[in-house]
Amino acid sequence: MRRRSYNTVLLLDCNNLGHVSFHTTGELTHKGVPTGVIYGFLRKLIDMCHHHNTGRVLFFWDGANSRMPRRTIFPEYKGNRERTEKMPKEQEDMYWQFDTIRHNILPALGLGQYVFQKHGMEADDLIACAVKQLPGHELVIGSGDTDMYQLLSKSVSIAPLGKGSVPLVTEKDFRTSYGGLGPSDYVTIKAMAGDASDNIPGIVKVGEKTAVKYLKGELKNTTKTWEALTSDEGMGIVRRNRNIIRLPFRDVPLDFPLDEGKIRYPMSCSKRFASVFEEYGLHTFLRPENFKRWAEFFC
Repeated sequence: MRRRSYNTVLLLDCNNLGHVSFHTTGELTHKGVPTGVIYGFLRKLIDMCHHHNTGRVLFFWDGANSRMPRRTIFPEYKGNRERTEKMPKEQEDMYWQFDTIRHNILPALGLGQYVFQKHGMEADDLIACAVKQLPGHELVIGSGDTDMYQLLSKSVSIAPLGKGSVPLVTEKDFRTSYGGLGPSDYVTIKAMAGDASDNIPGIVKVGEKTAVKYLKGELKNTTKTWEALTSDEGMGIVRRNRNIIRLPFRDVPLDFPLDEGKIRYPMSCSKRFASVFEEYGLHTFLRPENFKRWAEFFC
């Protein structure tokens, strides 16, 4: 058995992982109850613990009205991702499973004290607060949200949550991909280019590559694009978007139950895990070789 790392902490963007799970294993059910998101969430959790050799995980969720602060700047922010009363049954099932994971499953596994959610804050804001408040640790952010790039540093890397095995993104990787610019420059890059997934318009005909060229002084000042970037309208768009994209939107203190480098789990955790797996029909986790992995990192 490998010796666990107590210096590495996983910071999990749970809403992002929930959506990824919905699109990969979301069709699974147990006794007529949707369980695909639950299964995908837990499968990715234990895979990440095994890959990074740590059982130290902090779970971050979007809070109620999490989009409202940014909507004071731009009312259409994430207007393309509304949770409505008349949503498709599949989406209702997805959100039900989000709530079940957060309120029932993680507490039942003895992990409830490692769950973070704040009114008016998104999960990525809380993760950014955690990065500031956990110096001296190796932090791995589990998220497919590229906004997280601005948090990269020598001690902070990102594990993208996608299908299959996706390489870890490090500060060095970022500098290589963005022409030597640093992670802190990503806020401005994205402010110029905009973000269609969050419904944030950027400057017309400016993408990330053009933004990088501009920031490096490689964009000719005779082009229409350069004029658009330096116009009053363009600079206004960038100022607005920077305030939306920058993490965190506001700082809040968080209480991390990290006991001198080791999270303490209940002594009865093996029974807790087996009980949860049985209840939701997650029988693959009960196979000896798989259950051993859960016990290794959480018991």
